[in-house]
Amino acid sequence: MSDFHNNKRPFDLAASLGEQQKLRDERKRSKDGYQGFDKNTPPKLQFHKRPLVSVNRDPPASLRLKIMTYNTLAQSLIRRSLFPTSGDALKWATRSQVLASELKYYDADIMCLQEVDEVQFESYWKGKLKELGYDFKFERAYTKRHGIVIAFKPESLTNTYSRVINYDREDAGFLSSQTITDNLGLVVCLGFTKTAREKYPGLKSGIVIATTHLFWHPMGTYERARQSFILMSRTIQFAMMVGGSPDSFYHFMAGDFNTQPFDFPYLAMTSSKPLSRQFGEAEAVLAKSLGSVVNAEEGEEEEVDARSNLPSGPTEDQRETIDELRGLYDLMPANAISLYSIGYESVDPANSGIDNAAHEPYFSNWAHTWRGLLDYIFVLAPRIHQAQPDVRERLAADQGVKLISLLRLPRKEEMGPEPSGQPRIGQYPSDHLCMIAEVELN
Repeated sequence: MSDFHNNKRPFDLAASLGEQQKLRDERKRSKDGYQGFDKNTPPKLQFHKRPLVSVNRDPPASLRLKIMTYNTLAQSLIRRSLFPTSGDALKWATRSQVLASELKYYDADIMCLQEVDEVQFESYWKGKLKELGYDFKFERAYTKRHGIVIAFKPESLTNTYSRVINYDREDAGFLSSQTITDNLGLVVCLGFTKTAREKYPGLKSGIVIATTHLFWHPMGTYERARQSFILMSRTIQFAMMVGGSPDSFYHFMAGDFNTQPFDFPYLAMTSSKPLSRQFGEAEAVLAKSLGSVVNAEEGEEEEVDARSNLPSGPTEDQRETIDELRGLYDLMPANAISLYSIGYESVDPANSGIDNAAHEPYFSNWAHTWRGLLDYIFVLAPRIHQAQPDVRERLAADQGVKLISLLRLPRKEEMGPEPSGQPRIGQYPSDHLCMIAEVELN
């Protein structure tokens, strides 16, 4: 277990004024969100170490697991024009070591990774993940150089089944793909080892967890909404296929959804059903995306503002498509519940709900030209809505998922003076920040 779980000695047990001052300094660093640097590590390999902050302080009663999502920034997508101030932090020889150090330090039990280059996966990540104690599954579309990974610790978990979801080839009612995106989802069924079952006999049959990296384009709101529906529905179908009943498993989705908490895809996944007839600006953005021609090719990001020059209302054809999309989500037997949405306000209110009504953190992506929240860890649960005041209690009672802690995310002012776009030496090795939710399963 990594050292950021160790408890500090109580202040009143300090043996000297010097020790008391040291404890005060440590507490200040923890309060500020960081636990300092390792003086034995070269500066170019340092990274900000963030604490897990407790949402629930109950003593352990069953199996606890840490679930991570992390877009690691594919080396094949790096262009100096996109990261003009990152310098040597972009070099794979540097980034690879810092990324591996982060994964080792945070020591998650399940990791959902996005933008993992196939070349680096074969030459580096396969061996490194095994060295760190993980089994794993990697998938990519044939036309992309990077893919997605689900890795897990075999001490408690074992992979039984998996399925790849190709959004371009999956049906979503009568809704067709807006463009060929070659985006994938990966869903796996993780069973519990004999040791885990003997220690915690009350566990369900296993965990069904999906990861994805949804369509990136600023004008791709419709396609992301379609892909989000497919991911949710196929994850539930997969659980029924391998277990006979969705109640046999704990259900999670974690990844880079390329959507913000006020966008239609997020609202459709997390809102109570049936969906409201109007999502205001979110629906206007969706309608605008339906009237746009998008280029799915990755590379230079386009300077497109999806919220400018919004239409006064959808056309008749757009309304028909939006209603069809709403109908698909209304038939979904479960909602997505963001674990950061239901817990982060209680541990860092100053960085919760700044630009959204869902109490989500302000950002998980901090690039040179754009900053915002794109990454999520969801639980899928029927009859529970994340805006309910007792959502954490109901999630624990009805689904057996108790939220224990969340990895702290930095605040805007902690990112340093501009230019501060990531990655940067001594800060973070990707333009995304990893996120972790620790849960107790019953």
